[in-house]
Amino acid sequence: MTGSRPRGSEAVSEALVDAARSLLAERSPRAISGRELADRAGVNYGQIHHHFGTKDQLFAEALRRNAEEFLAEEMAGGTREPVPIVVDRADGLWRTLAHLALDHANERSPEDAVMQRFLRLRAEALGLRRTHLEVRSQVATVVALQFGWGLFDRSITSGLGVAVDADALGKGVAERSTRLVNTDLADRNAELIREPRRRPGPRPEPHPCPAPPAGRGPDAVRARLVDAARRLLTEKSPRAIAGRELAARAGVNYGQIHHYFGSVDGVFRAALADSWEQYVHDHMTDVDPDRPAAIVTDPVPGVWETAAHRALDPAWHDDAPVATLVRRRHLVAEQWRADPEEPAVVEAAAAYAGLQYGWGVFERFVVGGLGIPDSQVAAVRRRARELSRLLTLRP
Repeated sequence: MTGSRPRGSEAVSEALVDAARSLLAERSPRAISGRELADRAGVNYGQIHHHFGTKDQLFAEALRRNAEEFLAEEMAGGTREPVPIVVDRADGLWRTLAHLALDHANERSPEDAVMQRFLRLRAEALGLRRTHLEVRSQVATVVALQFGWGLFDRSITSGLGVAVDADALGKGVAERSTRLVNTDLADRNAELIREPRRRPGPRPEPHPCPAPPAGRGPDAVRARLVDAARRLLTEKSPRAIAGRELAARAGVNYGQIHHYFGSVDGVFRAALADSWEQYVHDHMTDVDPDRPAAIVTDPVPGVWETAAHRALDPAWHDDAPVATLVRRRHLVAEQWRADPEEPAVVEAAAAYAGLQYGWGVFERFVVGGLGIPDSQVAAVRRRARELSRLLTLRP
């Protein structure tokens, strides 16, 4: 760059890695240009290719550095098993992983050295091979909870619909996560946590999500705006969506946003409420209140992408309850015949939510990072659902 002082090879390489780490915490790789990386690092654009070959290889090194730092600072160098989860914030790592998950939704992640280390530790603890279903399932479940709590702890804490001490809740979730690898606890409750056969009878009809109606009447305009907001929120954060873009996607006049919803945020809130209503209807209405609840491992299009975009948007502050979190808290209370505001009930619901969010957003990273072959993914999902019930057992 013009006017910059000469820099050594190692200094240039470090500057590029630092720039990549900071930018990946802000937005997806696809939205970061090579020239922006070079400008942030204060080096010439050609240095990216000279030191790393490609921009993607620079991103890979930035992610590896994030993970190694997390291990060194939070996980005692990775020498202990991945439990309990770490509740201290590591924003850069979680935000980077979320951006990567949203940017490459249909690609399978390669094996990850950190997760492979966890696999080895867990395999040694169980006396099994690291390729064993139980080893992979336990580590996958714990890692998903770690990822989910790492990114979504604030969203979960505010969305439970009850006042909580955030620090105490985080510690409780971390302690409860140890249940996911407690083999004795799983053996004692084998019948309770085993995946049940589906009840006879028809499943509930899917939540209706028809195309928004044509026409210009009030109901049609509202529906078109909410539908457009739902679709846009799966693509980008609320802060990146302009009101005129929302109106254009809905095919309505910009002024209709304020006329019917008061603000663009008003449309987003209505869209989020509609998405969660669909999720609760389609995936939680047939939950047996007498059994601990299991995570939903089947893909739920739009819901987790929207949740991740919200969590990644620093300008989005919403303390409103989230339908699925409140519903889960009441289901746990029904199972325990307890008050829905009892601290242990809230803790169990929060731990479940962290695992659900983590699995919903980061499954590709978990499955790919652990090297789980396609032929075993369905079995790992089933076992993860079973293990998730350990989170909601009465203490």
